[in-house]
Amino acid sequence: MDWLKVISFIIPSIALIFSFNARLKRFNNERISVYKDIKLLSSELKMEDYEIKVIDDELNVLILREVTGIYEITPAKRLMKILSCNPNLEEFKKNRLKKLIRCTFEKELPPQEKVKNTEFYLERDAFNKRAKEGAMFIISFFIGYLTLLMAGYSSIVSGEYFWAATQLMMSIALLMAMLFTKRSYPSLWTYNAHKKFIEELKGFKGA
Repeated sequence: MDWLKVISFIIPSIALIFSFNARLKRFNNERISVYKDIKLLSSELKMEDYEIKVIDDELNVLILREVTGIYEITPAKRLMKILSCNPNLEEFKKNRLKKLIRCTFEKELPPQEKVKNTEFYLERDAFNKRAKEGAMFIISFFIGYLTLLMAGYSSIVSGEYFWAATQLMMSIALLMAMLFTKRSYPSLWTYNAHKKFIEELKGFKGA
């Protein structure tokens, strides 16, 4: 029965976390709809050209975030560029690319028949920095997870079920954060495999 009391706190809390995440995604979509409506009404509102440009820029940013899931503009645009010339990538390769996009850069090659060629490469220093940052987060989350987990069990033994539920819920949140970080950051020892993967991608051709 004691475990039922603890679970009765934890399950609604986890549901709240997922609901909050879904709400953030919906909020972004609502903002896109609002900016699209404003743009459609721009002539009626007698908006200046510079005002319309600001709306266009903000709309492009929101669409980039929605499509790529990346908040930084430059990596999001680079991801879109890579995907545009590699349309047949499997889903797990797209996820792998998202993990590497912040340490993937582009290099222009000599133009051929007036067509600009761009290839992509994995920059080692940026990769190492990103991997170390991810390792630091994972270690911190893991220490916090163990600390809260032990504190939660201690609270259960003491009969403090509210604090036990709170501590166990926080430990689960840290565990989820640790798993999400592992999915979002590369590991230091995987540079060569990731480098080969990026080099095998088709380059971008443009005017």
